[in-house]
Amino acid sequence: MVIKDFFPHGEFRGYQEHVLDKIQEGLDRGKINFIIQAPTGSGKTALSIAIARYFESAYICTNQKSLQKQYIEDYPQYVNEVTGRGNWICKSLQEMGEKKEDGSNYPCSEGLCKLSIDEDDDEDSENKKHEFLDKLDQIPECDRKPFKCDLDYKELKDENTLFAGFSSSRGGLYWKTEEPERCEYYVQKMKGLNSPITIFNYNYFLIESNYVGDFGEREVLIADEGHNIDFQIANFIKFTFSNKNFKFLPDSNFPDLGNIELTMKEKLEVYAFWLENIKKTIPEEIAKELLNLEKLNYPEKELHRIVKIIRNNVDSRIEDLIDVCKSRLKKEKYENEDNIPSLVARSQKDQSEKPKYEAQLRVERLNKLVNLYGKIARFLLEYWKNPSNWIIDIKEKEKDKEIESVNFRPIFINEYAEGKFFRFGKIRVIMSATILDCSYFAGNMGLDPEDTVFIPIPPTFPPENHGVYHLSIGKLNFENLVLNNDRILWANLVLAVDVILSLFPKYKGIIHTSNSDISKHLKSHCKEGHSRILTHNQHNRLEVLNHHIKSPEPTVLCTPSMTEGVDLADDSSRFQILIKVPYPDISDLYISIRKDTDKFFYKYKTAISVCQSIGRSIRSEEDWAYTFTLDSRFPKYISDNRTLINESVNFYEKRILDFPSEKSIQKLKREIFRNLPF
Repeated sequence: MVIKDFFPHGEFRGYQEHVLDKIQEGLDRGKINFIIQAPTGSGKTALSIAIARYFESAYICTNQKSLQKQYIEDYPQYVNEVTGRGNWICKSLQEMGEKKEDGSNYPCSEGLCKLSIDEDDDEDSENKKHEFLDKLDQIPECDRKPFKCDLDYKELKDENTLFAGFSSSRGGLYWKTEEPERCEYYVQKMKGLNSPITIFNYNYFLIESNYVGDFGEREVLIADEGHNIDFQIANFIKFTFSNKNFKFLPDSNFPDLGNIELTMKEKLEVYAFWLENIKKTIPEEIAKELLNLEKLNYPEKELHRIVKIIRNNVDSRIEDLIDVCKSRLKKEKYENEDNIPSLVARSQKDQSEKPKYEAQLRVERLNKLVNLYGKIARFLLEYWKNPSNWIIDIKEKEKDKEIESVNFRPIFINEYAEGKFFRFGKIRVIMSATILDCSYFAGNMGLDPEDTVFIPIPPTFPPENHGVYHLSIGKLNFENLVLNNDRILWANLVLAVDVILSLFPKYKGIIHTSNSDISKHLKSHCKEGHSRILTHNQHNRLEVLNHHIKSPEPTVLCTPSMTEGVDLADDSSRFQILIKVPYPDISDLYISIRKDTDKFFYKYKTAISVCQSIGRSIRSEEDWAYTFTLDSRFPKYISDNRTLINESVNFYEKRILDFPSEKSIQKLKREIFRNLPF
């Protein structure tokens, strides 16, 4: 059988059969990488399902929860979804009646199995955490595996044990509890582990596959919205160290560079050598905590297990270092030198409870030391491979200029993509409406051209359904709108939006603002701002989107963050406004350096944003919508990058130079009403 035999529908549409045939041809020639540029509405989801079913063992990664939801709703018989802990309620805390200050339940990401006790927490917070622990009569374990977890990671031979799933890194997993009592996060994770086709978002998949290791290699890895892979991998590899990471270590303040002018390379070297020194001090701190726990009569079996975890999960050589430190400290008759005894002394616990409380604090500190050592070791390993590929971004507090955090991030991810992502599929299929330039994309991903097949699908939607009107009211950049606060420009911006909204009094639409300040201004100053315009924050984004789609009213989304992964088909959006050319933000250090290092990068990323934005409202060949641009830089940008944009979007454009004059408004009305299919 061939791939197209596994297509989930009775008939193909558009280029779907062509794509599957091309993949089959490539497989027959031994190719392993397939890059598919499939415009909006071409049926990428059905293609993914056909490919996954053919290989019988597949991962699908998407960029947003809404896309995951689409897969699950359209093909529930084939796909199982796995989502992160933040999407599930901690049943243990719920059963204990514990709620957050706002009355909501604790998610699993803040549940008992992830509980952290920080020495520098305020007393109320500290006591609250220990109340949780005391109710369960438990001591948190060093490796952060759930101490009230429903899974056992050892191979159990008892025939009465309940098999949960097979982990690529840990072997057989078994349930310790009956079905009604099981943690819902782990229940859905085990379903995904046992499913032949499992779907994730990129962030969760990268963390789960690289750090936990339950999900190993499968026959095929399908990357939907694949133009985002470089950002996802760079964000995953990024290392952030904050003050809080080092507060429990003596003499570990960030390097004070004062007013010394250093190059990026010099700053990186200073911080890399500083972290090397920090790393050398941690084995002795671990040894101190092991000795402290021995004095507290902490179970010897648990201490051995902790050392084993350190050896296996952090560094195979660290056990010898710890043993040397322990021997020396014993000879020196080591005594406590930290503030944990004072914390215990100030606690409200009776004398019989204080040893257990101190053990809790020391195990938690030991856990922090192990995690910090591992984090530093991972960063230094990656950094020393290619120091010139990294940037450092030092964040300071506004008040006293004290260093708050330090971020390390790779500039290019081509040398990491295979090891961190692509290795989890023997065959890799990348899909996106906006690959735009295959050679550039493949190079960024580190994919061998000899092993790669590019399958482009040309735009098929009628241009007359995809009109773009350049109204050009002014140069809507950061300098004019924010730094200069050009009131005339702001007023013209509001007027233009009001005019466009008045052209579509009964139709829904979307306004792409590029930043939240513009969204708030339009919401506050447009005539129909309070009645039609919907804005959102990062917490209620999906809720507002769903309200817009379901509402019978002609609502208008006003958003800086819905250029991708949002399906506004048919009457969900009959018009859209692109306020400004969506150039990447050069105040971001990474964007600035990448722009200087890679001249093509800046216009390439902008083209992706333009094409993705235009594609939100036209979802099929029968669909129609009007697009309006207001930034005077739009016509030139599109003209200069016509080759890139034509790869993804087929539209006709008209330029209106004197908008928002009354004459231009009347001309626009005639054009719109002549073509609107009322």
